[in-house]
Amino acid sequence: MPHLTIGKLAERTEISTDTLRYWEKIELLKPGTRSATGYRMYHYDTVRVVRFIRSAQALHFSLEDIRELLSLNASDPRSCKRIMKQTEVKIHEAQRKITELQAIKNTLASLVEKDSGGKRTLMEHIQGSMRMVGLCLSALVTALCDPAYAQDASALFENEAVRMEEPFKRSKILPAC
Repeated sequence: MPHLTIGKLAERTEISTDTLRYWEKIELLKPGTRSATGYRMYHYDTVRVVRFIRSAQALHFSLEDIRELLSLNASDPRSCKRIMKQTEVKIHEAQRKITELQAIKNTLASLVEKDSGGKRTLMEHIQGSMRMVGLCLSALVTALCDPAYAQDASALFENEAVRMEEPFKRSKILPAC
């Protein structure tokens, strides 16, 4: 049966030969044979495996997760349950990232809003945001831990905002928004 060289496999899958060699080294891919001259020879089905690896990576599965997925027998009910459990974990991770990104987006959107008739500097916007983060952290720590620590955490954010602001004040590189 005909096989693909690593170069042809790279062409068909748009994956570099270095990446394919690495995946072989960590045993995600296995060449079918080697030619008489020592070239790696991959079965045509390897194209499907490479595309699966790339798709799983796009879904933020680690190479270790992917190795496990490749080793599972799809007809085994226990394997199916493990796949579903891993997928549920990825769903929760994605939701957490979405929430974090939404918070970042909201913070950045508030930075570009013009306050005080457009007289607030970018540093004032950032400092206000850092104070808000500090207050939120303080409230969280207060709820979970020691109130004295919560006040220290809030002061830490306040001091960090002031420390960040100083170089910008000295250089005067940031105009008013």
